[in-house]
Amino acid sequence: MKSMFVTVGTTQFDKLVNAMTSPVAMDWMASQGYDRLTIQHGRGKAPSFVDGTELQCHAYDFKDSLEDDICSADLIVSHAGAGTIMEVLGRSDRKKLIVTINTDLMDNHQLELANAMAERGYLMVVECPERLLDDGTVNGAWRRIAEFEPVPHPGGDDTSFPRLLNGFLGIPGAGADAGSEEQLGKQSLSAKKDD
Repeated sequence: MKSMFVTVGTTQFDKLVNAMTSPVAMDWMASQGYDRLTIQHGRGKAPSFVDGTELQCHAYDFKDSLEDDICSADLIVSHAGAGTIMEVLGRSDRKKLIVTINTDLMDNHQLELANAMAERGYLMVVECPERLLDDGTVNGAWRRIAEFEPVPHPGGDDTSFPRLLNGFLGIPGAGADAGSEEQLGKQSLSAKKDD
């Protein structure tokens, strides 16, 4: 069973939802062997699905967690929100992530993060949902999606924030590699007594 998950986060992004339920998108999914489509539509309207599709289609506005939907998806199409991007890229099971920019947002802040992640090969950007209405010709978004293979995301550095904080507090040599939490706590207390 091949599954696709579409998420718009907490906002309204009807253009993406409508593009993903268009006949062009549904035909592409069927041609690629997808048999399940789940859409999280946020504050937008619940989608209308194409009549006669053989895809199992489900939609909802919000859930406490997207974990199950992300985990079961072979392909994730998302708004370019930082939280969603990092949640998907931070997984140990590499997921194919396609993001599209919500150009209706005031400052279009999603563009910078999406492009930075795309330049590194971690995800693919479709500049706007209207590109998903293309019929899949030579330079079409659906052809590019089919061919896209993401580079594994290396994850974050769990020691960078503690090192930054320790430096700010003036604790010399007390990085995450300097010892246990108990030792770091003692060093922190010792540094405060010296003040």
